[in-house]
Amino acid sequence: MQEQDVIKKFIELDDKIQEISAAREKQLAELEQRYKAEEQKIVEDLSKRLEEETNAVVRKIMQEAQEEVDNLNKKSKEVVSYMEQEFQNIHEELVAEILKRIFDIESERYG
Repeated sequence: MQEQDVIKKFIELDDKIQEISAAREKQLAELEQRYKAEEQKIVEDLSKRLEEETNAVVRKIMQEAQEEVDNLNKKSKEVVSYMEQEFQNIHEELVAEILKRIFDIESERYG
């Protein structure tokens, strides 16, 4: 082989290496682009799931809080009703006692 043939082969090999290298760079860029797209999709999916789960937890907490408020309102109404009944009973007893004393005083006066 002559020196020119060797140089020609060397140049051909160098060209081939550059073609292969360019193809690999292109493949690498495509893979990186797909990786970034997949990563973005995963982040979006996780964000969406997190938001949905957070909303579900908030709804559950709100529901439980509303149930507690309803229970407290019910108990408060029961207590108020009981207190009103007690007041009415005491009021009636006091009125009866006052009337009894008035009649006792009157009967002592006339009796």
